[in-house]
Amino acid sequence: NVSAAELAQGDLFVDKVKRCLAAHNLDGKRLELEVTERVLMQNFEENAATLRKIGELGVRFAIDDFGTGYSSLAYLRELPIDKLKIDRLFLRSIESHLADQAIVRTIASLAQTVGVGVAAEGLETPEQLECLLKLGCEQWQGHLFSQPVDAPAFAALLTSADRQERRA
Repeated sequence: NVSAAELAQGDLFVDKVKRCLAAHNLDGKRLELEVTERVLMQNFEENAATLRKIGELGVRFAIDDFGTGYSSLAYLRELPIDKLKIDRLFLRSIESHLADQAIVRTIASLAQTVGVGVAAEGLETPEQLECLLKLGCEQWQGHLFSQPVDAPAFAALLTSADRQERRA
């Protein structure tokens, strides 16, 4: 997650991202940075310029907690946005709450229409997953799949997934 303070650094933050990519020999396309709507809308023009410069490195961006902040749809065409992340607030009772279903369906449709991905945060139950699939949301994160893990455990998960992928 990118903080307001990091974005406010402008070119210094761009250089930091460049150095991190180089230090870890990482293609920018393999990095996705998350920015909340609230942070993004502070000093919008400066933040937009910073995101565009980082985007030139191939880095992808997700708008985190989409639907809970300012929700200015204009930035979807002005910024190098690759994904909208639906806030967990809309998942709590999605199986029975028609308004939450309508919001998620609308965000998923909007994302598809403008050519960006959509992911739901805070997925905890199989029922929520089933509902999200019906509403057009095909990327998820949450405790249904894994509790938060520390860096060594995460590295082990990646190694295990990589081995399984090679076998398939």
